[in-house]
Amino acid sequence: MKTTIDHIAAHELVLYASNDSYIYHRHSLPIIATLTKKMKKGQYDPLKAAKLWLYMIDEAAKKYCLEFCDRHTAYYTIFNAATRKSAAEIIEYEYREMVEYEVKEAANNA
Repeated sequence: MKTTIDHIAAHELVLYASNDSYIYHRHSLPIIATLTKKMKKGQYDPLKAAKLWLYMIDEAAKKYCLEFCDRHTAYYTIFNAATRKSAAEIIEYEYREMVEYEVKEAANNA
């Protein structure tokens, strides 16, 4: 089993997931809403948040392979588990700032 992280593939997956409208509306927005609630309650955990983002990354990997690979290539052969986990951690770090900003804005407006 391949457990090394392909940083280039992880970066490509992050870019694809961040720029796909379907994935953003179907997966990112609900995750951001959930994490905003967690942060407001003081229950935000970056490790658990990365695990939540992994669901979106898995869907992005599947959609990426449907769009760019032949139909016999499985998404987990292009993006192994370690690479997908790395991409989820990158997404978590990038979106954490957005979630923190929304919480601060809500506190300022209250």
